[in-house]
Amino acid sequence: MYGERARDYGQLATKRRPPVTLDSHIPGGTLEPMADKKIDKNMSVEELAQMSQREFTAVRGEMREGFKAVEERFESVDSRFNAVMNRMDAGFSSIEQKIGALGEDFRHWKHDVLELQGRVERIEKHLKLDV
Repeated sequence: MYGERARDYGQLATKRRPPVTLDSHIPGGTLEPMADKKIDKNMSVEELAQMSQREFTAVRGEMREGFKAVEERFESVDSRFNAVMNRMDAGFSSIEQKIGALGEDFRHWKHDVLELQGRVERIEKHLKLDV
């Protein structure tokens, strides 16, 4: 049983897989693992340096495009967040105004209730009611 599993895992490891792009989240990305590229064994140091420079430049360009896309998405999120915050601020100020108006009404009602309580007490004294 163990031998069959090991053989199956060995077959899985030796199967050729399609190249995986490392920048699949960037539209039009072209980065591929270096192991899949064919490198000439008789390459000079200058050619190797030029190839490295081209790869570095390509990676920088793709990173720049990716960062631009991320910045655009964050700008969109930022503008939507600001719109939500503005609506919340407007709602809170509206609530504060309504609460202020209710507080004013409450003060008037309290005054009226106190006045009515005084009248009731005077009437009860006048009628000599024990409450």
